[in-house]
Amino acid sequence: MHSFFALVLLCFVSIIGASTPEQVHISLGEDAASMVVTWVTFHATPPPIIQYGPTQSMTFKHVGHTDVFESSDHTRYIHTGTLPSLSPNTVYCKFYMFLIKVIKI
Repeated sequence: MHSFFALVLLCFVSIIGASTPEQVHISLGEDAASMVVTWVTFHATPPPIIQYGPTQSMTFKHVGHTDVFESSDHTRYIHTGTLPSLSPNTVYCKFYMFLIKVIKI
């Protein structure tokens, strides 16, 4: 059922600023036509904006959110955004905060 989400290709990784993304996760969203992207940074960053589309023009945009995780010895910033209404058998280019990935849906 969800097999069309299986192919995830890393295209380019580009670091912007001093806060390197770590623990990047791509998962299924609330329905079969959406995906959720989550990553962690060690420093506060601007609100995550995910731009994506079926071509390099990346015509769609979604503003994500950031949750702050604090413990006694460190602080982490967990960034999350959703790509809604994805079409099957479509290659999407997306840019989110630090990373560019190509995902075949």
